[in-house]
Amino acid sequence: MAVLVWTAPDPRSAPVGSKNSARRGATVTTFPVRLEIWTDEIGLLHELQDRSGCLVAKIGPDVVALPYELHEVLKSLIGRKISVFRSDHDYRVRCRDEGGVHV
Repeated sequence: MAVLVWTAPDPRSAPVGSKNSARRGATVTTFPVRLEIWTDEIGLLHELQDRSGCLVAKIGPDVVALPYELHEVLKSLIGRKISVFRSDHDYRVRCRDEGGVHV
């Protein structure tokens, strides 16, 4: 698995009134956030992009950097509600729609 190194934008530079400028209201053209260990992202998977070998996913209002190895799994889940969980060993993907699939 590829090691991703991202530096999140400084939240102190957020516009007044924004909840979390590094993540909320982001589009795929903004800087993606890397999930910390033992955290997850839940929401509707809007789109995927390949950025220099890194997979960038718009999940709900957030833009998240993920390992490219998840591309095939996530491609089939575009338009569905998912969760991506990062453990200390790997990433887990779950479809949260009714009758969802664990991957």
